[in-house]
Amino acid sequence: MDDAALVAWVLTAGGGLTMAAIWLARGGLKQRDEVLELSYGHVAEATDVGGLAAAPRRSRLPVWMITTHASLAALGLVLWIYYVGHEGEEGTGIGAVPPLVVALLLVVATLGVLMVRRWRADRSRLDAEKRPKAERPPEQRFPSLVVAMHGLLAVVTVALVVLTAVGVGD
Repeated sequence: MDDAALVAWVLTAGGGLTMAAIWLARGGLKQRDEVLELSYGHVAEATDVGGLAAAPRRSRLPVWMITTHASLAALGLVLWIYYVGHEGEEGTGIGAVPPLVVALLLVVATLGVLMVRRWRADRSRLDAEKRPKAERPPEQRFPSLVVAMHGLLAVVTVALVVLTAVGVGD
């Protein structure tokens, strides 16, 4: 079961890396400060300085959330690879790895769910506004199939890791 979890995890990481590449290539690191933009708009109106160019669409997913999600997932994957390679060895403390990885995955999954909620809400809003793709934030360029497969594989990965941690399939 631990090998199946490893395969599912690597496939999940592939989907995550695909989305990360799209996000970075489309300017995902350029964050948007909506409060600051709003205040600039008020200053422009108050001083009769019209015609300010609209700001380009920036990512609405916080950099800290994406990097934490990816970093903890990568750390968990490294720990899981270590676990699979050293399973059954005595005196290595290897038995503590699965519960630790489950805890990491719960944090990773929570961050993932929060990002998907924002992604879906923004996508619905932008579709209703009929906004062209060129004017959308970088994360709105993710193919829906990649997002869905990443999420589905993540659920499978978490389930397999939890089952391994509780001793199913030994």
